[in-house]
Amino acid sequence: MSSDLYLVPFDFTQVSVKAVNYAVYLAQVGGEKVLVTHVAHKEESRIAKIKLEQKINEFLSKEEQELVELNVSAGSIFNDIATTADATNASLIVMGTHGAQGLQKI
Repeated sequence: MSSDLYLVPFDFTQVSVKAVNYAVYLAQVGGEKVLVTHVAHKEESRIAKIKLEQKINEFLSKEEQELVELNVSAGSIFNDIATTADATNASLIVMGTHGAQGLQKI
């Protein structure tokens, strides 16, 4: 994969949908590609790829979909996002946030 790649971790929430939309916008402006990655439990990884493709098709146009590659890995988000970023030489990771909660506000 090229170094002109934006990585977006995706967990099927509205926040991650917004992150994908933003990364696609950036890719359209800058000529990059977007890799949407979902980290699933090992036993769910096969069906997760199908669900991911269906979800992306719900909110991206055909033109936008051409900028997007999908990846599903089985493992832990704490390791696999960074591993995927390193393996693909991603130039940017676009992540949504659910906001600061509890001790995160301190």
